[in-house]
Amino acid sequence: MCGLVGVAGNLTATSTKIMAQMLIADQFRGMHSTGVASIKDNSVATYKRAMNASDFLQLKRAGSLLDIYADAIIGHNRAATQGQVNDENAHPFTHGDVTLVHNGTLVTQRGLPKHSQFTVDSENIAYAMSQLGAKDVLEELDGAFSLVWHDTRNNTLNFARNDERPLCLAYAHGIVYWASEELMLRWLLDRNKIHNPVFMTLPVGQHHVLDLSKKITGFDSLIFKRFTPKETYSYYHYPAKSAHKPGRTGNVSDYVVEQLGKDGYKMDQELDFVASKFEAYSQNSSMGNLFGNDITNNKGVIIYGVSRNQVTMEPNTDQPSPDYLYTSTVSGRTTWGSSRTPITCLSSSRISKMGFAELNKGAGVEEYYEKKHSLSSNEQLKDINVDGVLFLSHEIPEVIEHGCAWCGDPFDMAALLDAKVAENGEPIHRDVCWEQYEELGAVTV
Repeated sequence: MCGLVGVAGNLTATSTKIMAQMLIADQFRGMHSTGVASIKDNSVATYKRAMNASDFLQLKRAGSLLDIYADAIIGHNRAATQGQVNDENAHPFTHGDVTLVHNGTLVTQRGLPKHSQFTVDSENIAYAMSQLGAKDVLEELDGAFSLVWHDTRNNTLNFARNDERPLCLAYAHGIVYWASEELMLRWLLDRNKIHNPVFMTLPVGQHHVLDLSKKITGFDSLIFKRFTPKETYSYYHYPAKSAHKPGRTGNVSDYVVEQLGKDGYKMDQELDFVASKFEAYSQNSSMGNLFGNDITNNKGVIIYGVSRNQVTMEPNTDQPSPDYLYTSTVSGRTTWGSSRTPITCLSSSRISKMGFAELNKGAGVEEYYEKKHSLSSNEQLKDINVDGVLFLSHEIPEVIEHGCAWCGDPFDMAALLDAKVAENGEPIHRDVCWEQYEELGAVTV
């Protein structure tokens, strides 16, 4: 979860103070990094650091960009979803004439130019905007997005989103304000005695453009162009105060359940498949989508948000070995209108596998099923103590398969014994996962 904030128009000391307050309030949407872009006379200056907004605003360089003489100031608070937490991966991103901030996460970047060269999907969007028309890019984005960007080719400020991310605008006294959270924006304007502002939730499928070379007289200064967002169905679960966790399922619409039924599947149904392709989200990403074939129903399947570590690759390649059977469960997303249909979404947090080499050649798949179910046997397992919590032997296979309550990756025994345990008894990988859990005050699923 990330947050977008900003101001544009005839800025005043009050409006720049509100901008700073929005960055501080919005940091609860993302504490990993903070960045701003200040635009004046079609010239853009940016500054971004891997730190929370409260600390960021203490830096002299950051304060200098909150300038009353600017035409617009764009702000961003980042909760990292792709790429490392560092200054380089903070927003805004500038490529060519485009400086852009993004709230959301793409499912795949494959439709964007040079997608394999970008670790962070948001930077790939900025590059695409610098190379292609906005409509072409917006209609190609596969996943959640709310975007704000400046384009020096025409000195415009641009806003667009799909229905998976919010963006609220407000106008008062010659100034446009925006933020990812409407209530936060209303509170800060009221707190600073900005009377009778006009609010607008940015409509889905409308690319709104604000010409910074002209005087802003209200929302009538915004012109918009229509675009058609890709039809997407969210497969992320958002527990309170938590960053997203790929592979966890949230509320599933009746429509999705109905379509799964038409394909012959039920929610939480277990099925087995052979993996055929792993498609990383970006060149350096350890996460991606796993494609395969349901061996029982002879249908194509796709598993979103898979860790590369869950897949056995062919030697010297980045593609899955054909010598393994995988088991997973049907969960909350189905994709239609694709050349790969029918595609069923499985749960990446429930993947297990067994090699064909382990199977008796005469028994084949039948023995595989026997071996798979024997994985739940507690005959060779003992009760273990993890971070002061006792896990009984019969619970251990399920705990290992369910994986880390933060990232969703499965445990091996060594990692489980070294894990930390959250308040509700869910184990979490030590170090990075636990640090993020503590930092964001997350509750596990």
